[in-house]
Amino acid sequence: MTSQAQDTATRATPSYDSVNLHDNGDHDEHEEHDNEITPLPKLQMFIIFLIQISEPTTATVIYPFVNHLVQFTGVTGGDDRKTGYYAGLIVRDLFSLLVARTENSVQESVFFFAESFTVIFWGHLADSYGRRPILLFGPLGLSVAMVMFGTSTTFWPLVGWRCLQGVFNGNIGTIVCSVIFDLTM
Repeated sequence: MTSQAQDTATRATPSYDSVNLHDNGDHDEHEEHDNEITPLPKLQMFIIFLIQISEPTTATVIYPFVNHLVQFTGVTGGDDRKTGYYAGLIVRDLFSLLVARTENSVQESVFFFAESFTVIFWGHLADSYGRRPILLFGPLGLSVAMVMFGTSTTFWPLVGWRCLQGVFNGNIGTIVCSVIFDLTM
């Protein structure tokens, strides 16, 4: 064999160091893209941020005026000492129920109660129907519940609309985390 033919044969035969013995010829397309740096989707992240900021906003926006709203409904019968009790039905959180074991602390906020019981339900719906429609449905329902809460003139509709705010707010907290994970992977 001539030296030129020997060089060609040596180059054509791979060494054991460069051969994957378990390679079946199928190459994963993701292996090539794993090392690429992808840019952060800024517009989508900004939209998700706006949706996420609505969660604490809707939870706390009523604090400055809830006492006046409860007095306006007339549920206290003119007794200002009962205002705190009825306002507590609307705004008290689970933390105060667990820590402050007073007579009034048994009355928990319907907002946080409804939110905590619907989180798993929203997650299941998002897995079944997709995250985007469920994520968009939450703020839409939350907006309607907020407007109806603000236009209520009696006490029990206030409680009902506040409960629905919690139901729709349970959507936002769970689905947003999943969407951010999907966007950044």
